[in-house]
Amino acid sequence: MQDGATRIFLNTHGKNKEEVRPELIEFLNYVENTNELQGETFHSEKVTKIQKAVQQIKSNEEIGVKYMQKWEEIAEARAEGRTEGREEYTLELIRKKQEKGKSLAQIAEDLEMTEEEIQSVLDRIKEEHEGQ
Repeated sequence: MQDGATRIFLNTHGKNKEEVRPELIEFLNYVENTNELQGETFHSEKVTKIQKAVQQIKSNEEIGVKYMQKWEEIAEARAEGRTEGREEYTLELIRKKQEKGKSLAQIAEDLEMTEEEIQSVLDRIKEEHEGQ
């Protein structure tokens, strides 16, 4: 990857088991069926360690609360990012239409927005640039 990281994608529904080590198959089965395999015994020491760690985390209420808080933070950040992305895209469309000489009313009609909404986007962007 461009950032120097290596990413490996694993498919829990793979069809070529004969080409994969049994330990990996056991791990993928565990990943796919974690809840159903709570009390299972595994051949792989590594999968057993993962299972014990997952059980420990699930049984620790404090960690559960922290996990949920982090999950909410991530979900909120993603939602904010999507909103910002939509706003940037809308702004780019407005700018392109302005460059073509379209009026505020024409832009609003093209984008299926009100003139007030278009003006609000433009005002918000103007305020952000003046504040920098």
